[in-house]
Amino acid sequence: LAAVLSKNNQNVVCITSKETKDYIQSDSFELLSKNFGNFKIKSDACNILNADLDVLFITTKNQYLKDSLQKIPQEYLKNCIVIPLLNGVAHRDLLTDIYKDSIITGTIGGIEVEKQKNQILHLSHNLKPTIDLATNNTQLDSKLESVSKILQNAGINANIHPEISHVTWGKLVRLDVISSFSAAYDQTVGELRSDELIRNEMKRYIRETIEVASLEGYVTSCKIIMNQI
Repeated sequence: LAAVLSKNNQNVVCITSKETKDYIQSDSFELLSKNFGNFKIKSDACNILNADLDVLFITTKNQYLKDSLQKIPQEYLKNCIVIPLLNGVAHRDLLTDIYKDSIITGTIGGIEVEKQKNQILHLSHNLKPTIDLATNNTQLDSKLESVSKILQNAGINANIHPEISHVTWGKLVRLDVISSFSAAYDQTVGELRSDELIRNEMKRYIRETIEVASLEGYVTSCKIIMNQI
């Protein structure tokens, strides 16, 4: 995100580890991508935020979330919207307690990347990265539209949904079955999908997950989820 947004003339600050900060500041951190090209990441970087932000993307994994939030003094977020891109729902209450009505629910999909020292390798070049967004706070609608346009101009799909449940469960139903079955059978998605017995078991699992998701108002079908997989 930092790479493609800064390439598109957005003012980006990475709040990151010392190692990554040093790479960025020494002009030796690069993105390698068939979609976006190969180029150095031109952004500011810090270990602890020290300037005002308009938009904060939270892109860490859930197990590092609390430590990461210590790097973000709230005095720099007075007029900022906060967009977590973590999977699942476990982080929701913690972030809402801290950022109140400034939270916009988000997920990112259609992307696989790998970090190797001073390189980000964009591996999923047959897909276009997609960020799904939603908010219950109508006062944030105009800011949400602006963020969506910025992402789209940078070459990232951005979809605004009417309900938060559409965003969280739209990814979670798919990710749940992929993670569970690839772990249980130690097989790739292609191998799982090609085995008729496993594929039928996956469908039963998806239907049960959809029933849980429907309690929060998310409606989909097993066919749609299997087509995505």
